[in-house]
Amino acid sequence: MKPINASKLTVTSKFGKRTITYQGKKETSYHKGIDLVPNPRNNNAEILAVADGTVTSVCTTGKQYGQACYVRIKHNNGYQTLYYHLKSGSICVKKNDKVKKGQKIGIIGATGKATGIHLHFQIDKGSSATAIDPYDYIFKGKAFETSTSNGGFFPSKGWFGLGDRHENVGKIASFMRKTFPAYTKKEALGNYYGKYIQASIKEFQKRTGLETDGNVGSKTLAKLKQYGFKD
Repeated sequence: MKPINASKLTVTSKFGKRTITYQGKKETSYHKGIDLVPNPRNNNAEILAVADGTVTSVCTTGKQYGQACYVRIKHNNGYQTLYYHLKSGSICVKKNDKVKKGQKIGIIGATGKATGIHLHFQIDKGSSATAIDPYDYIFKGKAFETSTSNGGFFPSKGWFGLGDRHENVGKIASFMRKTFPAYTKKEALGNYYGKYIQASIKEFQKRTGLETDGNVGSKTLAKLKQYGFKD
């Protein structure tokens, strides 16, 4: 799903370390998202939500080299998406709104620290410190799983790991706590795959001869079923 309503997008700045010239000075920083422009260029292109979610914060007015206009959306998979540099006055959602995949949230702009019109698009877990590269999600069809239940055990990526939220994560946590209490040092609450589940799964993998990556993939799931796990 593209975050800009355009047939083609051009990446003007990639995720990772970069050096830019801003107001005549060179600056080196770590870019926490990717910068996108529509191709052909359209200064009134619509910005779209890439998945269902809830708006957690917005800034609706701003100006170039000043305050940036943005929308941040929280999704059920534990990730959030950030849409930055939007046109002042163009944002058509507000905090706590429920949005759908493909819904218009504003217009591309150049508010904030921007030398020209573009969208800074970011995927993280609530802060820039947890940002991941969005490239594959936009250009290579990588699934951005947002459902708490997809009708099968696994989300579309094929495994569960740190940060995932899913009803079957809760089943894994409950099973590990009851079946292997010595592996599980602290109780894991809810349907969130946190560090305590990861630690218990790593110990299980170690003792059963699996790769100890702490994720529940197909091999680990099969091994858990040998010990009585039912999804």
